[in-house]
Amino acid sequence: RQETSQVQKEHLKMNDAEEDKKHKEEQEKIQQEIDRQAAIDAANEKLQGELAEQLADLQDALHQEVQDGLVTLERKESSIIVRIQEKGSFGSGSARLDPGFHEVMARISKVLATKPGKITVSGHSDNIPISTGRFRSNWELSSARAVTVLHSMLRNKDIAEDRIVVEGLADTRPLVANNSPQNRAKNRRVELSITRGLDDELLDLKDLQLE
Repeated sequence: RQETSQVQKEHLKMNDAEEDKKHKEEQEKIQQEIDRQAAIDAANEKLQGELAEQLADLQDALHQEVQDGLVTLERKESSIIVRIQEKGSFGSGSARLDPGFHEVMARISKVLATKPGKITVSGHSDNIPISTGRFRSNWELSSARAVTVLHSMLRNKDIAEDRIVVEGLADTRPLVANNSPQNRAKNRRVELSITRGLDDELLDLKDLQLE
């Protein structure tokens, strides 16, 4: 009986040790989750601050163009959109950038070069079909305009080409209904979307990915 009792005591000690180990592991997991969330929150706060700063820089650089309706700026959760209207930048049915607008692009590029992030250059048209000697469709026109803006932007050698994606979307993403000349003019545009992300801009989140 005494031997049996001793075995039971040893068994209980082993159980207690295992319980302690499990409890410690659970506490470590909880702390890791707390640390992970704190790191993500801190990164997001930094990201939002940098986006606000970049938007303010663009507003300062493009004050006159925004006032004249040539450019509009929009802030989304993790991105900034610079909308270049056809008015003042391209002639009707043309993909050649007006000579005076290269200076505007230089100011935009200067701001974009100061912060990281992917830049998507997208061309947009209205829904009036086009068929000319150079452009068979609005797909070609919108793509060509996006490429023209890209080349103007890349005059700034501080902007890395691997940051940029170019796309022509024709009339598939209208801002407003194409039901009046004024609305169609709003839809004829090139957009620069600067997108930032926590994982590739501010933190190495490979070890912080949520389950």
